[in-house]
Amino acid sequence: MPSASTAPAWSPRMPAWALSRGRDINESDAAFGAGNALKSLDDLIRAEPPWVGCWRDRLALKSAAVAAKMLGRNEEETALRDAVLLTVAGDDPGPAGKLFLATRMLTRRSGPVTTSFVKEIADLFGLRWDDGLASIPETVDSANQSGRAAPFAVADLITAISAVRPDAEVLALGLAEVVLAHKLNWPNANISKLLTILSRSISDISK
Repeated sequence: MPSASTAPAWSPRMPAWALSRGRDINESDAAFGAGNALKSLDDLIRAEPPWVGCWRDRLALKSAAVAAKMLGRNEEETALRDAVLLTVAGDDPGPAGKLFLATRMLTRRSGPVTTSFVKEIADLFGLRWDDGLASIPETVDSANQSGRAAPFAVADLITAISAVRPDAEVLALGLAEVVLAHKLNWPNANISKLLTILSRSISDISK
């Protein structure tokens, strides 16, 4: 039996009362479940277990696979991973590797979202640069300064980016994760979760 000093501060299990008991879920049920999930995630990140760095990279890889599907590509996780890990530093990792590099950069971002950062991520995602994307840093800053609760500020950000560039949904979700981490004061950058959640939702719908 672990002592009080070694017992984990975070439980890997959601309490039974927090889980949905049926498929007919309304907006209140969804909000309640999302709040509980976010609290569990917050507890995990603040506990900072020794494996959290590997976990972040693993989620970044999963997010890259989802991004590939959203962009009409067919690379799986192994191809995305190998495109980066089997490439010599300084060489072009190709379109597949660039997706993984983009999601990993978003996962590790803890500073302000600058124009140069958005430009680099957009290039890795293969998005054409224009005035709509150039306005994103200001939009992100507004979301960071917003007095609305974090989930609503993030939703507003995604809506705003999608309005100026409907083809930049992947970028919007990635930057939303950065804003969420900032507003919740998560240590050591953010995690790459919104894209993986979207992947799970798509999988559930397809069943």
